[in-house]
Amino acid sequence: MKFNTLAFAAVLLGGCGIPDDTLLTEIDSDLWAKVCAKVAEDQPAESYTCGEVTIEVPAQTQAEHEAACNEAWGDTSTWTGCTATFGDWIEFNEWEPADPCDPGTPPAAWTTVYDCIVDSMAM
Repeated sequence: MKFNTLAFAAVLLGGCGIPDDTLLTEIDSDLWAKVCAKVAEDQPAESYTCGEVTIEVPAQTQAEHEAACNEAWGDTSTWTGCTATFGDWIEFNEWEPADPCDPGTPPAAWTTVYDCIVDSMAM
């Protein structure tokens, strides 16, 4: 599930005051909580059928979406070696492939954030 682009406009314009070049590891949990509160919205259920496989993504309420955001991003301080920035994070969340079954190559910023997530799980 992706965050709504309008929600990102609220983050950027209404702001939490985070410059795009701020490393994710420099954003503390209090600031992440503000970001998550701004971008959270109700998420409808989605279903994708790719060949013979169906992927079901359950719906989330705004509160569930905010909680999931905080869980995923609330403490990036231990992400050693992560070079992703807040601008990368925005691009990561805004990218949505035209075909979810054949997404093609994601933008470099998406890969940078994804690498940080995978590296943090290996700890």
